[in-house]
Amino acid sequence: MKLKSLSYSDPTWQLENIEFEDACLVVGKNATGKSKTLTLIDLLVNILTQNEGLSSNTDWTFTFTGMDGMDIIYRFETSSSSLSNREIVVEEIKVKNEIVFFRDASGGSATIFNFLEQKFEIIFPPTTKLIIHTNRDLKKFPFLESIAIWAEQSYGFRFGNLTPN
Repeated sequence: MKLKSLSYSDPTWQLENIEFEDACLVVGKNATGKSKTLTLIDLLVNILTQNEGLSSNTDWTFTFTGMDGMDIIYRFETSSSSLSNREIVVEEIKVKNEIVFFRDASGGSATIFNFLEQKFEIIFPPTTKLIIHTNRDLKKFPFLESIAIWAEQSYGFRFGNLTPN
């Protein structure tokens, strides 16, 4: 599975629909967001693997393409009810452009498609955790496992750092 596209916004910065190919070279003038974009991908990996917490007031949309060519589109939006409590206000996952997971934090419930039983289920995940952090099952929710494996197998390497250790 590979990252196909990424959009992100917070109160100070936004990145709209950057698309990736099998190999990408990020080129641009100084101070145009190249390093920030790469840092953002690292942040996404760290959020998905729970190595970093959610940031407040962010909106993420990213698309993965599987080995079978199937797209998985994941979107989540956070807000901040307090300095220490970031909440997910919207979370949605589409597989083949069909919604397989949707959460609207105003109701506290979420709907997820169970591939094993071929039906939707109502669940009640914590509002401070992504669904990928709370509901993983290889048979019922294979789309979550695909995203988790991508994140667990992603690594960022920094080159060109001239700052001495």
